[in-house]
Amino acid sequence: MRERVTPAPVVALAAVIAAAAYLLAPPLGTDLAAQTARAGFAARHGLAVWDLGWYGGISPYGYSLLTPWPMAWLGDGYDGPRRLGALALVASAVLLVALLRRTGARRLPLAGLLGVLGLAGNLVSGRVTFAVGVAFGLAALLALTARRAWVRPLAGGLCALLAGAASPVAGLFVGLAAAALLLADRRRWAEAVTLGAAAAVPMGVTSVLFGAGGTMNISAWDTVRAVTASLAVAALVPARPVRAGALLSAAGVLAAALVPTPVGLNAVRLAAVFALPVLAGYAVWPGRGALARVPATAALAAVLVAVAVWQPPVSVADLRNAGDPVAAAAYTAPLRAELARRAPVGRVEVVPTANYWEAAYVPATVPLARGWLRQADIDRHPLFFDGTLDADSYAAWLRDNGVGLVALAAAEPSWVGRREAALVRSGLPYLTEVWRTPDWTLYAVAGAPSVVPGGAVVASTERELTVDVTAAGDHPVRLRWSRWLRVEGPLGPVGPIGIASDRAVVRPGGCLARAGEWTTLRVDRGGRYRISAALTGAGPRC
Repeated sequence: MRERVTPAPVVALAAVIAAAAYLLAPPLGTDLAAQTARAGFAARHGLAVWDLGWYGGISPYGYSLLTPWPMAWLGDGYDGPRRLGALALVASAVLLVALLRRTGARRLPLAGLLGVLGLAGNLVSGRVTFAVGVAFGLAALLALTARRAWVRPLAGGLCALLAGAASPVAGLFVGLAAAALLLADRRRWAEAVTLGAAAAVPMGVTSVLFGAGGTMNISAWDTVRAVTASLAVAALVPARPVRAGALLSAAGVLAAALVPTPVGLNAVRLAAVFALPVLAGYAVWPGRGALARVPATAALAAVLVAVAVWQPPVSVADLRNAGDPVAAAAYTAPLRAELARRAPVGRVEVVPTANYWEAAYVPATVPLARGWLRQADIDRHPLFFDGTLDADSYAAWLRDNGVGLVALAAAEPSWVGRREAALVRSGLPYLTEVWRTPDWTLYAVAGAPSVVPGGAVVASTERELTVDVTAAGDHPVRLRWSRWLRVEGPLGPVGPIGIASDRAVVRPGGCLARAGEWTTLRVDRGGRYRISAALTGAGPRC
């Protein structure tokens, strides 16, 4: 017999309590720094298409096409992202319980409450953009239950589009749901195709405009856990769309583990967030064979406990890291002040801290050699992941990336930064300590590698690089190549270096060319040149 408890108010109240607890807790999760960084960049630079503050140049829309501005509007620093995440949590919980009701879930309050647990666990890991994408994704699935046939593809497609715009991972999962619907009921092919195509549009736009490179790591342990949880759903839930979706989820996780793609570890999120509520809502214990002798209620309770332990909806590691001192902007303030005092600094390497908060705060002052986008880090800086990092390879990497300064925090490094931190602390002959506080040590790199070898950096920001060159010819620039890069110059009246004005541009005397991963500035005369990026006015090209 189905429970008569009205689930919506219970689940909504639980979601509000969870959201309030999240906002009252210290900053949580390794991903929150990335959300804060994207919100900060949007607040400072609006619709800028290229961020020179990370990795020598990267699209600011890799995390989301939609959420940076709402996060920025809702508050400074990490407050805006956290507030948006709390709103998304409550909205997702309400949408989930409505979807459970519409689709005939058997144990609504339990399923809804476990859904709140999974959604809150996602926020504990700091995944705000994904939380917003999940809310739109659930709205898309709920739209497919509408009574009027014309509403289903229209509303579902719009919400799927917004899900993909909010989070590429959420868009991917909406596409998976569309594929599951198509496999389960061919008669609904139009709705399924509309849903999947709409979710793919934002990913297609970002891929066409900015490229889609890099790979995401995923461990064998994470793979086994997510695949097992997905197979448990497929085995115990008789509803054909859910079963098809669970099997597709398991296959997707396996594919992410076997084939290097930008998805990687992100593939496990579906099982981590939704395996428990789906099992609680729809699972049916087999009524025949040896299993029939096991009481169904006790058996399903045991399954839920086992899945919760095996594939936890909340990361214990992220809870343990609550209260990271680097999350406060004040922690990096002395370092930022020192870097500003040493301006112009072309690029600095900050050894990654446990939750990557340097990626949120330092680029507004000086561009970082790295940042907080795992796919880009693995793709562009493999030595930190493939075991080849040593004193020699590190020196070559610093030179190649034009890194003149290295900063090391006293706080715990991330797992990616442990070997690098140990190397720096060991006393490398090409690193000289130039500044120290109880929290930070700053080192100068021997030979003062520059982002413009042979030129002089006038200003280096997350929006543009201004350089002086003394002669005509080709000048290597350590900015990652993008078709949206543009060069202006020489700036002001041609004259001695340092005298030229930054306001006026005489006839164009420079162009840009690709040089492998980097960029070449070709000029017909010496002077001051400014390199930036824009969707319009890019170039000129050599």
